[in-house]
Amino acid sequence: MEEIIKRIMEIEDKAQEIMTDARKKHDGLEKRVEAKETRMKRQMDMAADRRCIAIQQTEKSRAEEEIARINERTDKQLSRLEKKYRESKAKWVDDMVEHIIGV
Repeated sequence: MEEIIKRIMEIEDKAQEIMTDARKKHDGLEKRVEAKETRMKRQMDMAADRRCIAIQQTEKSRAEEEIARINERTDKQLSRLEKKYRESKAKWVDDMVEHIIGV
């Protein structure tokens, strides 16, 4: 009987060792998973930041191109108006004088 009790205690001790080892492995695994999760989150954040920067640069370039087109159209329209003014100024003045005087 004593031999059986001794054997049961040995089995219990071995089971405790196995449980302790399993807890250590579990804790180690949790730490590795947490570290990997942190690395992956950092990598995703960096990738998202790079994409945002790329999008900002693209949008800035598009906006600059649109501004250049608008400025070009404005300059052309202004040139046409100035030309029309130079060509028609004398006639407009004459027309206004005639209108005012009532000729």
